[in-house]
Amino acid sequence: MKAHRHFLYRMTVMAALFFAVGAGSYEHDPSKRIPNTEAVAACRFLSEFKPATAVLGVSPVANVVVAGASFDFDGDGQVERLDVRDQGTAHFEEAVVIRDGEGAEDLAGPGLEDIDEIDEDVRWAHGVRWLIHTGKAYIVRFAGNGLGYPVYLALPHVDDYEQPICRFQPVVEKWLVGEDPAGQLVCDALVDGKVEFIAPESGKGDEKSLFWRVDFMNDGRARKVSIAMLDSSAGAGCSQRIFQPADNQTDLSARLLREAQGELGHPNCADDDPRWFRFDGKTYLESRSQSPDAPRQEAQEKHTVHLIEGGSARLICRAQYSYGSPKLIGIWNGSGWRIP
Repeated sequence: MKAHRHFLYRMTVMAALFFAVGAGSYEHDPSKRIPNTEAVAACRFLSEFKPATAVLGVSPVANVVVAGASFDFDGDGQVERLDVRDQGTAHFEEAVVIRDGEGAEDLAGPGLEDIDEIDEDVRWAHGVRWLIHTGKAYIVRFAGNGLGYPVYLALPHVDDYEQPICRFQPVVEKWLVGEDPAGQLVCDALVDGKVEFIAPESGKGDEKSLFWRVDFMNDGRARKVSIAMLDSSAGAGCSQRIFQPADNQTDLSARLLREAQGELGHPNCADDDPRWFRFDGKTYLESRSQSPDAPRQEAQEKHTVHLIEGGSARLICRAQYSYGSPKLIGIWNGSGWRIP
């Protein structure tokens, strides 16, 4: 009888464990595990944190995440070194753990997991930082290499998988600021739609043959310009759409035009079509990223206005961006994201 009771007890415990962790392949697929309340609390902490003193251009998240720490990552009583390493010319960052006497151990990320529902913006996030919260070390992933666009929080485990916890929507505000009071009038007129944009002409009726005739030197002489595309396949790749003179590529006007639009690279990657406009008797050049008002990462934070006049190119307006606490938009439910 005693042996029978012991057998029933063992079966009851095994059944309870079975239902606690889930049936079928659940326990063999870490991506399907549902985050506990402690992990979700880390998400809410990140989305609700507000620093005592806000700094323009600095994300609140930057106050609570770290690029390195000494921490007992796996709970074995030994302190490991948590670090972030830059990976290759594309500058993707990866979280690593350095154990005493061993080399850096890369942690599996969402790009390595076969999770279709993880979403591309998470899978290809560039930046990584650590969040130490209530005795656990979490990974926070960012869309770009800065800290303004957090998109994802996960709990890395020692058995080489990354547990999805939650998703964020970055909160970003943008406005145009003049370099001086006169420049602010130009910025405000542009934002309010009170400028006159200069339309292109077309010689053949197709986009490639578009050109503009504009007095961009503001010297009373209209010059012919067209759009050129600069491309680089180095690193993560880069492209820039710029105006260039249709005729002489070596004179002062060409140099000033190039100076006003910037060199190829951040923040000039993924540029949109630049535009010419007239305001108060002068011609201005507007340069923008593909989504200057709703950027998805720091590389898209570009919106400038230049005036070429008197033999120089002068910055008139530039965009400024401020970051709020990210909005919590999804919590992992075992197979996808549920609304918080």
